[in-house]
Amino acid sequence: MIVPTIVILVAVILAMDVDAGLTDKLRPKLDLPEVQKCITSTGYTPTGPPEGTPEEFTPEQLCFFKCIMEEKGLLDSTGNIIQDELNNVPLPIPDDKKDDIKKCAASAGKIVSCGDIQKFLSCLPM
Repeated sequence: MIVPTIVILVAVILAMDVDAGLTDKLRPKLDLPEVQKCITSTGYTPTGPPEGTPEEFTPEQLCFFKCIMEEKGLLDSTGNIIQDELNNVPLPIPDDKKDDIKKCAASAGKIVSCGDIQKFLSCLPM
């Protein structure tokens, strides 16, 4: 199973599996208001790490990731990735990779539709 870095990004804010061996630290994240808003608006409830590549994610998963990024202030109202906010996300990856992600994200363009989130996901190491 491939777990893209976006899952790490999202896992900072939510739990990926409510029922199976999830740590107590992550389980409550599904109850956060912004996560509940995204679950309600997209119809997608995370039940585990997404499998496959970003191109294989369902429309609901893509909309969920976009919603989380909006709710956490990673996208502005016009769909631009806010670099300063991206810098504040604690990703457990080497700094040189973080720089590559930031550069790629800066050139990804606007994230307006759910499908556009794939442009950002393509910046993340798989």
